[in-house]
Amino acid sequence: MPLTVVDQPYVLLTHPVDEALSSADDNVPLEFTTLESNLGGCTVNSAKSRITVPISGTYLVTVCISGERTNATQPGDGIQTKILVNGSSPIDTEGFPMDVFGSEQGMEWQFNLAIPLILSASDYVEAVLDNVNDSDATVKKGYFSVVKLH
Repeated sequence: MPLTVVDQPYVLLTHPVDEALSSADDNVPLEFTTLESNLGGCTVNSAKSRITVPISGTYLVTVCISGERTNATQPGDGIQTKILVNGSSPIDTEGFPMDVFGSEQGMEWQFNLAIPLILSASDYVEAVLDNVNDSDATVKKGYFSVVKLH
């Protein structure tokens, strides 16, 4: 009997939408312009902000986002990069890292997050920023990926 190998579900979205961020964007899914790879049956919505997994398992969800600060107010907001599962945080929000967009207008920033999550078939994941408050910035580069580990 021949061995059939099925691709592990894997999606890579790149080139985030060049978007101005403000407090109104708290927990709004980041959108991307390019679907680089999609193997194993994952579904990506038309805004390229939501990845739905086809089968249950443990997935590594990764987001890297960077840009430029667009105002000069003092930092200290403790901005969080978070992953949402089916629209909600899968872990206590204190478990997500905090950072700032920089201390001066024009400064570059970068946030990274990688987290293994146990997902069920048809669960969807989204990458968001939270607690932006008075620290305005623009998204310039980045990626969002989901890969099934087992």
